Amino acid sequence: MNVQIQMYRCENRSNLKGKGCASSPNDSEQQKRLRGAAEDLRAATNIAASNALKKKLIRRLENAARRTASATTQLINASKNANKSNTNKTSEHQLTQQCQIMNEQLPLLIQGFRGSETNQDSATAQLQLINASKEFIQPASQLVSAANAAAPTVGDQAASMNMNQAVKTMTTALAELRTASGKAEEMCISLEVDAALDQLTELDRELEEYRRAADSGNLVPLPGETVEASAMKLGSTSKNVGSAMAQLLTAASQGNENYVGVAARDTANALRVLTEATRGVASTSEDIEVRRQVIDSARDVIDKSTHLLEETKRAMNDPENPENQARLNQVAKAVSSALNNCVNALPGQRDVDNAIRQITDSSQELASTKYPSTDRTFQEIQIEINNAAVNLNQAASDIVTASRGTPKQLAESSREYSSSYSEFIKSGLTMAGLSKDGDTQNQIVGGLKNVSMVSSKLLLAAKSVSADPNAPNTKNLLSQAARAVTESINQLINMMKSMLESANEPVTDLSYFECLDSVMEKSKLLGDSMTGITNHAKKGDLENFCDSVGNFSTSVCGLTEAASQAAYLVGIADGASEP
Repeated sequence: MNVQIQMYRCENRSNLKGKGCASSPNDSEQQKRLRGAAEDLRAATNIAASNALKKKLIRRLENAARRTASATTQLINASKNANKSNTNKTSEHQLTQQCQIMNEQLPLLIQGFRGSETNQDSATAQLQLINASKEFIQPASQLVSAANAAAPTVGDQAASMNMNQAVKTMTTALAELRTASGKAEEMCISLEVDAALDQLTELDRELEEYRRAADSGNLVPLPGETVEASAMKLGSTSKNVGSAMAQLLTAASQGNENYVGVAARDTANALRVLTEATRGVASTSEDIEVRRQVIDSARDVIDKSTHLLEETKRAMNDPENPENQARLNQVAKAVSSALNNCVNALPGQRDVDNAIRQITDSSQELASTKYPSTDRTFQEIQIEINNAAVNLNQAASDIVTASRGTPKQLAESSREYSSSYSEFIKSGLTMAGLSKDGDTQNQIVGGLKNVSMVSSKLLLAAKSVSADPNAPNTKNLLSQAARAVTESINQLINMMKSMLESANEPVTDLSYFECLDSVMEKSKLLGDSMTGITNHAKKGDLENFCDSVGNFSTSVCGLTEAASQAAYLVGIADGASEP
């Protein structure tokens, strides 16, 4: 009925466009619309004719399957009766064994044709009938062979004749079933796509039920389900869905109906696993917003996948339409985006995205020529940026560890990295503001931009590992990203030494003699801290060891600052110095 309505609408549109084109024969736009209407009408006509033939072939297969089931029952009964007088134990055993096999296979065939008769518009039921018929033929043929082999050794002539007659009936029914199933399979390749669409409708219904259960607090984990395992399953399955979609697009663009059917089935199976993983994530999450978002995003994947399958079916019914590929690509992009949103809804993934977003926002400050004002000394800023560098390095290491841990650990480490990054950027910009040299400022800002870039790469790599730890090369990429963060931080710290190597401006308010006093004081502190590092390391006193390391860093910075200020004062005291 829907196809008839579509044909009627297409015919009306075609008539209207034809009238418009007749009144304006030179109007290119009218001609284009007429061609489009004609193509739509042709496609609708092809679909109607194809559907009518499919129904005819399915009805023929249903009848053939019913007759074969009846013939099989007769042959099994005749074989059992004939075996009572069989003098050959070997043939008797083989015939008995084949009868047992057919007793197991027969209900599947009966279920197939009854399901197809009951649900005449169900592609899934029709596909099950075709598959059941194909799988029935081989064991049924073996039963016929076993009956023929046993016939000469059956002592009861009446039983032997009855079995021979049943064999003839069975042979005829099998030949008809083989022909009917072959023609139905050849004509109904698109049933794979229709069956996949039926399955996606059922999956969406299940997800809707999960959503209601989650809202009411009745969605509980199944035995053995954990948030880590479910999240990992969803992440890896999303890639399987994407791979199946790519195969579907390739097959559709090539017009290969066999591959389209296989890819549609693989897509539906992958989405079934995705639905199961979605339920696992939602049931194990304590955050109601995570539950809702992961289920809603999975439903969006199902919706976009349904559109892709429908567009694929449309392209196969009208392979000459030049717009097929463009429409398929557009829908495929929507599926890919929905899959990304589904993975991003996982616990931990959202926090990584927030951290990346904060890094992006912070990076915009680097494009400004304004630097934070401060009344602190160069030494204080130097200590601050060194500490910020240590914290950022540690946060990068924690990200690597957390990506292999729980989603909660990844969320916490992402927030910590974002905080450490912000402190490091702020300290770096403050340091740049202390310098009056434009080249030095540009170098520092360039180094900060590099840290920003590698930080984003690190978080993206952590997302990939967390979503699918078994994906190839992801762990190597994560390790490389972490090393890149450390290297970029070290390069920036080394770059800042140029401020000290060229004493062109004051770094503190100390006089020359105050600089000498500071050098003496910091030198003594440096010696004491080095001694403390050695002694506390031997004793295993971690707390005092860390204090000594901190004192060492402070004394080195103070010593360097005092030396730089003294060099500046000596330089400007020379009459040959240039301003």
